[in-house]
Amino acid sequence: MENKDRIMDWDGERYPYDPGEAGYWQRRARDGQEYLTKPRSLSSPQMLWELACLYFERVDTTPLKKNDFIRGGERAGETVSVDAARPYTWTGFGDFLFEKGIGGRRVVENYRQNTGRKYDEYIEVISQIEQVMYTNKFDGAAVGTFAGTVMTKALGLADIVINENRNHDMGLDYSKLSASALEEIAALQKEQDEKDSTK
Repeated sequence: MENKDRIMDWDGERYPYDPGEAGYWQRRARDGQEYLTKPRSLSSPQMLWELACLYFERVDTTPLKKNDFIRGGERAGETVSVDAARPYTWTGFGDFLFEKGIGGRRVVENYRQNTGRKYDEYIEVISQIEQVMYTNKFDGAAVGTFAGTVMTKALGLADIVINENRNHDMGLDYSKLSASALEEIAALQKEQDEKDSTK
């Protein structure tokens, strides 16, 4: 936990609330005003990796709560609250960074997309974070922790397979296209599907 201590020293204090706890959104609203006007920056790829590890730890230690019912025994039919795992996401990581005063979703996207080639030194750590998130979602879907159809879509597997099947004769190599190009192709395909369904 040495890395965690270093980040805590950098941050000044541990954020005292986790999502879902009383006071969380009130604190976020108050803190957010300061962060919107003067966000801190990431001083190194190591700092980004340490923050990512703290984010992963938070996700792992603060599961969602869902209501379920007992299916057998004397208490059958009784409603209980059970923990439900949360996947690692870039949106969630952006929220986490916002809490730490480092901006939010836009900052994460700038680093991920290497906007203006300003973040070349972060490429390797971004790739590693991406891989950890991908593996978390894939493994969670494989064992049924996360809904397979939702995760397949989140991992970009469904759109690519569908587009490759429909456009096989075009000879497109989807592995060489950017995420934005794939999104544009998916949007065009959706538009075409909607037209086809009204015929």
